[in-house]
Amino acid sequence: MQNKKVKISLVMATYNGEKYIVEQLDSIKNQTRPADEILIADDCSTDSTVEIIEKYIVENNLSSTWHLVVNPVNKGWQKNFIDLINMATGDFIFLSDQDDICLPNKFERMIDVISQTPGVALLACSFNKRYEHGSRPLIFDGYRDFAVKPYGKHGLEQVKFDRYWPQNLRHGCCFCFKKEIIPVVTKLWFETCPHDLLIWGITLAKGQVYILNERLHYFRRHCTNNSPNAEKKAKARITTINWYLGVTDAVLNHKDELRLASNIVKKLKCQRNFYAIRIEAIANKNIFLLIFLLTKMRSYPKYFVSWVADVISSFR
Repeated sequence: MQNKKVKISLVMATYNGEKYIVEQLDSIKNQTRPADEILIADDCSTDSTVEIIEKYIVENNLSSTWHLVVNPVNKGWQKNFIDLINMATGDFIFLSDQDDICLPNKFERMIDVISQTPGVALLACSFNKRYEHGSRPLIFDGYRDFAVKPYGKHGLEQVKFDRYWPQNLRHGCCFCFKKEIIPVVTKLWFETCPHDLLIWGITLAKGQVYILNERLHYFRRHCTNNSPNAEKKAKARITTINWYLGVTDAVLNHKDELRLASNIVKKLKCQRNFYAIRIEAIANKNIFLLIFLLTKMRSYPKYFVSWVADVISSFR
């Protein structure tokens, strides 16, 4: 099979992940098509995460393909992931969080699809959300799973450039991407930028993102997740929109190098102005700009609901 001829790398950034990490390590080790290179970088954990990983590698005789580094200083999860991606030597790279679960055939299935689909640089699978106790009011004991809705109508769908730009419709832990995009991702990355947001944004602008509507991953939500939450406070919302603005600027500044189509460049410029106005409106509690944004309703990902969230966050 074609997927046996390629090299697979998986990169995982860890920080204080002792509670769930063994379950994730097991799911990675037990793949039907194991990765050829596992790179783990711990960002100065203060719990037993490092000791657990070291023991796991030794007890399972994985030292030839699994490699753990401990950062001398805390880099932050964004920089930690970018550095890991640059270390990867595989033809295809998977991203991994410390607290999720990969289904046993995830690597094999995704490598088969991305290898046989022309024009795809980034493939993202679908997933189930697993909410742990305390992460959602309706869950009082144990956990509960929720299936994410499929994208489009077919098993494999090319993602359209639309109002969701550059918001990634799948988390980085669902990604499999080709090594060829690493140099441009590294070049366009800026401080604090989420790695998966940038990877998604670059490849989407080039029309190279596909979603495989098969649930091959469990995305765990719990009280200590490092990923941004959905609270609608001004600071948090401005931070997120600034990420979108930064990715848009980075892509626009390299539009010729990326060989972007003229219609995409035009849409990017419109989105750039939209994000700048939203930031100013929320930061300054500017009623007039918030009202003006009603005329930009079609640029919001969830239309009126997203606009209302902007208004609410402006006064929190």
